[in-house]
Amino acid sequence: GRHLERFDAIESIFAPSAADADARFAIWHATATAEDGVSKVKVYVNPQIHGKADAPELTRKAFETLGLSAAWTFLSTRLDAAELLYFSLDLEASSSARVKVYLAYPNADIAGIELEGARHYVAGDAAEWVRGVTAHQGSFSGRPLLVCWAFDAEGGLPRATLHVPVRSYTSNDAEALEGIAR
Repeated sequence: GRHLERFDAIESIFAPSAADADARFAIWHATATAEDGVSKVKVYVNPQIHGKADAPELTRKAFETLGLSAAWTFLSTRLDAAELLYFSLDLEASSSARVKVYLAYPNADIAGIELEGARHYVAGDAAEWVRGVTAHQGSFSGRPLLVCWAFDAEGGLPRATLHVPVRSYTSNDAEALEGIAR
C-alpha cells in the first residue's frame, strides 16, 4: 500500500558511495499512525551524504526531479545561514503527500527567527513564541533551531514547523512547560 514512485525517482541522487562511509546516515524511515489506525510512512534521506558542500546541489536535483522547481527556488533563498539536514518524502499517492526539507540554523539570533513565506505565518510570531518558551536572549549557540519546510503537489505556500530544542535553552522541563503555557 505504500507508493515508492517518488522515492524511486530520487533514490540515486542520495545514494551513498564507498567514500561516504563517514556519513551520519543514508536513509531513515518513520511511521505515524492516526487515531483511525491508518499509518503514514515517510522516508528521510541525507542531503549531506557526499558532504555539506554538495547538499544544496543534491537537494536542487531532487526537487527538479520531482517536478517541484518552484519549491527549490523558494528554499534556495533561505540557505544563507542554514545547513540542509534532512530531505523527506511521504510515501503516499495523494496531492497532500509532502516533500519536506529540514534546515538547521546554528548560532541563530532570536531577531533572525522568521518563517516568512510560510502558509498562515504572521511576521514576528516565531521569535515571540521562541522567546516565550525559552526566555532565551541572544544567539542560540547550543543545539540549533530547525525549520522544516513542507511542500505538496497542491502548490501554494509551504507549511513551516519550527523545532526548538528546549533542553539547550531552559533549566528543566518545568521551566519549558511554564514557557509553553504562557
